[in-house]
Amino acid sequence: MLSDDHGARLLSRLLWGLSYQARPGTVLVIDREFLMPTPFDADPADPIVLVPQWCTRLDERGAAQLKAQLPLRHSEGTVRWQTSGLERTLEPQAFDAWCAERRYRSGSSHVARRRGLLVLTARTPDHCRQWALDAARLDSARYGTDHVYLDAWDRGHDGEIQIFRKFRPMVGVAEQARAQVLSRADAPSAPSELRAAVWDEAESVRVTRTCAFGSGPGMRMHSVLPPARCSPTLMCTRSTISPNSAPYGHTGGCARPG
Repeated sequence: MLSDDHGARLLSRLLWGLSYQARPGTVLVIDREFLMPTPFDADPADPIVLVPQWCTRLDERGAAQLKAQLPLRHSEGTVRWQTSGLERTLEPQAFDAWCAERRYRSGSSHVARRRGLLVLTARTPDHCRQWALDAARLDSARYGTDHVYLDAWDRGHDGEIQIFRKFRPMVGVAEQARAQVLSRADAPSAPSELRAAVWDEAESVRVTRTCAFGSGPGMRMHSVLPPARCSPTLMCTRSTISPNSAPYGHTGGCARPG
Protein backbone atom coordinates (compact mmCIF):
# COMPACT_ATOMS: atom_id res chain seq x y z
CA MET A 1 0.00 0.00 0.00
CA LEU A 2 1.32 3.40 -0.95
CA SER A 3 0.42 6.70 0.65
CA ASP A 4 1.66 9.86 2.33
CA ASP A 5 2.19 10.41 6.07
CA HIS A 6 -1.39 11.56 6.65
CA GLY A 7 -2.82 8.57 4.80
CA ALA A 8 -0.76 6.15 6.88
CA ARG A 9 -2.11 7.73 10.05
CA LEU A 10 -5.65 7.42 8.73
CA LEU A 11 -5.09 3.71 8.05
CA SER A 12 -3.66 3.28 11.55
CA ARG A 13 -6.85 4.70 13.10
CA LEU A 14 -9.06 2.43 10.99
CA LEU A 15 -7.02 -0.61 12.07
CA TRP A 16 -6.93 0.42 15.73
CA GLY A 17 -10.70 0.86 15.87
CA LEU A 18 -11.29 -2.41 14.00
CA SER A 19 -9.16 -4.27 16.57
CA TYR A 20 -11.89 -3.69 19.17
CA GLN A 21 -14.68 -5.10 17.01
CA ALA A 22 -16.14 -8.44 18.14
CA ARG A 23 -19.35 -8.77 16.11
CA PRO A 24 -19.19 -11.77 13.71
CA GLY A 25 -19.37 -10.92 10.02
CA THR A 26 -17.70 -7.51 10.37
CA VAL A 27 -15.37 -6.21 7.66
CA LEU A 28 -14.26 -2.68 6.80
CA VAL A 29 -14.43 -1.80 3.11
CA ILE A 30 -12.58 1.10 1.51
CA ASP A 31 -14.23 1.32 -1.90
CA ARG A 32 -13.01 2.94 -5.12
CA GLU A 33 -14.93 6.11 -4.36
CA PHE A 34 -12.37 6.77 -1.62
CA LEU A 35 -9.31 5.58 -3.54
CA MET A 36 -6.80 7.04 -5.98
CA PRO A 37 -4.69 5.45 -8.72
CA THR A 38 -1.05 4.49 -8.25
CA PRO A 39 1.58 7.23 -8.23
CA PHE A 40 3.69 5.38 -10.81
CA ASP A 41 1.37 4.58 -13.73
CA ALA A 42 -2.08 5.76 -12.53
CA ASP A 43 -3.51 2.22 -12.62
CA PRO A 44 -7.12 2.12 -11.36
CA ALA A 45 -7.64 1.31 -7.70
CA ASP A 46 -8.74 -2.01 -6.22
CA PRO A 47 -11.06 -1.90 -3.19
CA ILE A 48 -9.38 -2.56 0.15
CA VAL A 49 -10.96 -4.88 2.73
CA LEU A 50 -9.81 -5.04 6.36
CA VAL A 51 -10.83 -8.34 7.97
CA PRO A 52 -10.74 -9.13 11.72
CA GLN A 53 -10.14 -12.88 11.51
CA TRP A 54 -10.94 -13.47 15.19
CA CYS A 55 -14.62 -12.77 14.47
CA THR A 56 -14.96 -12.90 10.67
CA ARG A 57 -13.98 -15.43 8.02
CA LEU A 58 -13.78 -14.12 4.45
CA ASP A 59 -13.19 -16.90 1.93
CA GLU A 60 -13.22 -16.77 -1.88
CA ARG A 61 -17.01 -17.10 -2.00
CA GLY A 62 -17.46 -14.35 0.56
CA ALA A 63 -15.04 -12.10 -1.32
CA ALA A 64 -16.96 -12.67 -4.56
CA GLN A 65 -20.26 -11.84 -2.86
CA LEU A 66 -18.81 -8.69 -1.34
CA LYS A 67 -17.31 -7.58 -4.65
CA ALA A 68 -20.69 -8.03 -6.35
CA GLN A 69 -22.29 -5.58 -3.88
CA LEU A 70 -19.81 -2.79 -4.65
CA PRO A 71 -20.15 0.11 -4.84
CA LEU A 72 -22.11 0.37 -1.60
CA ARG A 73 -24.60 3.23 -1.76
CA HIS A 74 -27.14 2.78 1.02
CA SER A 75 -26.06 3.60 4.57
CA GLU A 76 -27.90 2.07 7.51
CA GLY A 77 -26.30 4.35 10.07
CA THR A 78 -23.10 5.86 11.42
CA VAL A 79 -20.31 4.22 13.42
CA ARG A 80 -18.41 6.43 15.86
CA TRP A 81 -14.74 5.52 15.45
CA GLN A 82 -12.88 6.18 18.72
CA THR A 83 -9.11 5.71 18.75
CA SER A 84 -7.81 7.59 21.80
CA GLY A 85 -5.91 4.49 22.94
CA LEU A 86 -3.72 4.69 19.84
CA GLU A 87 -2.16 8.00 20.86
CA ARG A 88 -1.55 6.74 24.40
CA THR A 89 0.16 3.59 23.15
CA LEU A 90 2.38 5.58 20.78
CA GLU A 91 4.01 7.34 23.73
CA PRO A 92 7.62 5.99 23.87
CA GLN A 93 7.40 4.28 27.27
CA ALA A 94 3.96 2.80 26.56
CA PHE A 95 5.03 1.63 23.12
CA ASP A 96 8.14 -0.13 24.44
CA ALA A 97 6.07 -1.87 27.11
CA TRP A 98 3.43 -2.91 24.56
CA CYS A 99 6.05 -4.44 22.26
CA ALA A 100 7.92 -6.18 25.08
CA GLU A 101 4.75 -7.85 26.32
CA ARG A 102 3.97 -9.29 22.88
CA ARG A 103 7.48 -10.00 21.61
CA TYR A 104 7.27 -13.79 21.66
CA ARG A 105 3.69 -14.31 20.56
CA SER A 106 3.43 -16.59 17.53
CA GLY A 107 1.26 -16.42 14.45
CA SER A 108 0.95 -13.78 11.79
CA SER A 109 -1.58 -11.99 9.66
CA HIS A 110 -1.64 -11.98 5.89
CA VAL A 111 -2.35 -9.90 2.80
CA ALA A 112 -3.83 -11.33 -0.40
CA ARG A 113 -5.80 -10.47 -3.52
CA ARG A 114 -9.21 -12.08 -3.78
CA ARG A 115 -11.68 -11.51 -6.57
CA GLY A 116 -10.27 -8.09 -7.38
CA LEU A 117 -10.10 -7.03 -3.73
CA LEU A 118 -6.99 -6.32 -1.69
CA VAL A 119 -7.70 -8.17 1.57
CA LEU A 120 -5.76 -7.47 4.78
CA THR A 121 -6.59 -10.14 7.35
CA ALA A 122 -5.51 -9.56 10.94
CA ARG A 123 -5.38 -12.86 12.88
CA THR A 124 -5.91 -11.39 16.35
CA PRO A 125 -6.78 -7.98 17.85
CA ASP A 126 -3.12 -7.59 18.85
CA HIS A 127 -2.00 -8.21 15.27
CA CYS A 128 -4.47 -5.58 14.10
CA ARG A 129 -3.13 -3.11 16.68
CA GLN A 130 0.44 -3.91 15.66
CA TRP A 131 -0.43 -2.97 12.08
CA ALA A 132 -2.00 0.22 13.40
CA LEU A 133 1.08 1.14 15.43
CA ASP A 134 3.43 0.33 12.55
CA ALA A 135 1.43 2.53 10.18
CA ALA A 136 1.23 5.39 12.68
CA ARG A 137 5.01 5.40 13.23
CA LEU A 138 5.90 5.81 9.54
CA ASP A 139 7.65 9.11 8.84
CA SER A 140 8.89 10.39 5.47
CA ALA A 141 10.53 13.53 6.90
CA ARG A 142 14.10 12.24 6.91
CA TYR A 143 14.45 10.30 3.66
CA GLY A 144 11.35 11.34 1.73
CA THR A 145 9.95 7.82 2.10
CA ASP A 146 9.41 5.12 4.73
CA HIS A 147 7.95 1.61 4.78
CA VAL A 148 6.91 -1.32 6.94
CA TYR A 149 6.05 -4.92 6.07
CA LEU A 150 2.67 -6.33 7.08
CA ASP A 151 3.45 -10.04 7.09
CA ALA A 152 6.18 -12.43 8.18
CA TRP A 153 9.10 -13.22 5.86
CA ASP A 154 8.45 -16.25 3.64
CA ARG A 155 10.92 -15.93 0.77
CA GLY A 156 9.54 -12.43 0.44
CA HIS A 157 6.66 -10.29 1.71
CA ASP A 158 3.11 -10.11 0.35
CA GLY A 159 2.12 -6.91 2.11
CA GLU A 160 3.78 -3.56 2.74
CA ILE A 161 2.87 0.03 3.56
CA GLN A 162 5.14 2.60 1.92
CA ILE A 163 4.77 6.34 2.17
CA PHE A 164 6.22 9.19 0.12
CA ARG A 165 6.49 12.83 1.16
CA LYS A 166 5.67 13.86 -2.44
CA PHE A 167 2.96 11.26 -2.91
CA ARG A 168 0.32 13.69 -4.20
CA PRO A 169 2.57 15.28 -6.86
CA MET A 170 3.60 11.77 -7.96
CA VAL A 171 -0.06 10.85 -8.49
CA GLY A 172 -0.63 14.05 -10.45
CA VAL A 173 2.29 13.33 -12.77
CA ALA A 174 1.16 9.73 -13.33
CA GLU A 175 -2.42 10.78 -14.10
CA GLN A 176 -1.31 13.39 -16.62
CA ALA A 177 1.11 10.96 -18.26
CA ARG A 178 -1.56 8.25 -18.54
CA ALA A 179 -4.06 10.69 -20.04
CA GLN A 180 -1.52 11.81 -22.64
CA VAL A 181 -0.65 8.24 -23.59
CA LEU A 182 -4.31 7.18 -23.88
CA SER A 183 -5.10 10.20 -26.07
CA ARG A 184 -2.87 8.85 -28.82
CA ALA A 185 -4.26 6.86 -31.71
CA ASP A 186 -1.61 4.17 -31.19
CA ALA A 187 -2.06 3.87 -27.41
CA PRO A 188 -1.08 0.38 -26.16
CA SER A 189 -3.94 -1.93 -25.18
CA ALA A 190 -1.93 -4.51 -23.21
CA PRO A 191 -1.63 -3.50 -19.53
CA SER A 192 2.12 -4.13 -19.36
CA GLU A 193 2.78 -2.09 -22.49
CA LEU A 194 0.51 0.70 -21.28
CA ARG A 195 2.36 0.91 -17.96
CA ALA A 196 5.72 1.08 -19.74
CA ALA A 197 4.44 3.85 -22.00
CA VAL A 198 3.11 5.79 -18.99
CA TRP A 199 6.46 5.48 -17.20
CA ASP A 200 8.25 6.94 -20.24
CA GLU A 201 5.69 9.73 -20.63
CA ALA A 202 5.93 10.56 -16.91
CA GLU A 203 9.58 11.51 -17.37
CA SER A 204 8.57 14.13 -19.93
CA VAL A 205 5.78 15.41 -17.66
CA ARG A 206 8.20 15.79 -14.74
CA VAL A 207 10.68 17.73 -16.90
CA THR A 208 7.91 20.03 -18.14
CA ARG A 209 6.63 20.71 -14.63
CA THR A 210 10.12 21.34 -13.29
CA CYS A 211 10.71 23.91 -16.02
CA ALA A 212 7.34 25.55 -15.38
CA PHE A 213 7.57 25.77 -11.58
CA GLY A 214 11.31 25.90 -11.03
CA SER A 215 13.60 23.58 -9.12
CA GLY A 216 15.00 25.81 -6.41
CA PRO A 217 14.72 25.15 -2.67
CA GLY A 218 11.17 25.16 -1.42
CA MET A 219 9.61 24.88 -4.89
CA ARG A 220 6.64 22.53 -5.16
CA MET A 221 4.35 21.33 -7.92
CA HIS A 222 1.40 23.42 -6.81
CA SER A 223 -0.76 22.26 -9.69
CA VAL A 224 -1.16 18.83 -8.10
CA LEU A 225 -0.33 19.29 -4.39
CA PRO A 226 -3.48 20.16 -2.41
CA PRO A 227 -3.24 22.58 0.56
CA ALA A 228 -2.10 21.08 3.86
CA ARG A 229 -5.59 21.47 5.31
CA CYS A 230 -7.03 19.03 2.76
CA SER A 231 -7.85 15.52 3.88
CA PRO A 232 -5.08 12.93 3.43
CA THR A 233 -5.17 10.20 0.85
CA LEU A 234 -4.08 6.61 1.14
CA MET A 235 -3.22 4.32 -1.72
CA CYS A 236 -2.92 0.58 -1.92
CA THR A 237 -0.68 -0.87 -4.68
CA ARG A 238 -3.50 -0.10 -7.05
CA SER A 239 -5.55 1.90 -4.58
CA THR A 240 -5.66 5.08 -2.50
CA ILE A 241 -8.10 6.21 0.18
CA SER A 242 -9.60 9.67 0.10
CA PRO A 243 -10.57 10.09 3.75
CA ASN A 244 -12.67 13.23 3.49
CA SER A 245 -15.53 10.71 3.49
CA ALA A 246 -15.70 7.74 5.81
CA PRO A 247 -15.16 4.22 4.37
CA TYR A 248 -18.02 1.80 4.71
CA GLY A 249 -17.83 -0.47 7.76
CA HIS A 250 -19.90 -3.64 7.57
CA THR A 251 -20.91 -3.82 11.20
CA GLY A 252 -24.06 -4.41 13.12
CA GLY A 253 -23.02 -2.21 16.04
CA CYS A 254 -20.71 0.51 17.24
CA ALA A 255 -17.13 -0.46 18.02
CA ARG A 256 -15.80 1.26 21.14
CA PRO A 257 -12.01 1.03 20.88
CA GLY A 258 -9.85 1.93 23.84
